[in-house]
Amino acid sequence: MASVLTDIVSRSSSVDVREIDKQAKNPWRWEWLEKQAEGRYLREIIRKLNKCGACYCIVCRKELAYESRRFVEFTDHVKSSKHKSFLQTRKEHFALPVAPDLLELVKEMSKDRKALNRITMHRNAASYKTRFGIFKTVKEALFEDLQKEFFSLRT
Repeated sequence: MASVLTDIVSRSSSVDVREIDKQAKNPWRWEWLEKQAEGRYLREIIRKLNKCGACYCIVCRKELAYESRRFVEFTDHVKSSKHKSFLQTRKEHFALPVAPDLLELVKEMSKDRKALNRITMHRNAASYKTRFGIFKTVKEALFEDLQKEFFSLRT
């Protein structure tokens, strides 16, 4: 199992993929990554490992063996319910790494420093609150405005 990012081989690296896969029945082809499966380019999710007949899905953090089934292995994996579940989880629980920095900025800008100095928020919670708190409020206000005002989609 690939546990370290140093096992990943890129096109620009000095490692020769043909040398890695010389024992493989179906050697690695970089063209596979230019194809699409389920509306996504495979280059976005699949990485070649420094191991014969093996690659890595960065979404599922799973090692895949392409040696016997070639490109079909990737498409089947991307279509699997497990992979789709990981994609959905990643989409819904995307961390917002700048949240702590934004809070520091707000603390500096605020007049009521005593109250704001006690505020804390983890980056995962920030993503959740943005999606289900702020977004919901803005969406409701937008719907309210659209019901009151006339608008046109013509340009």
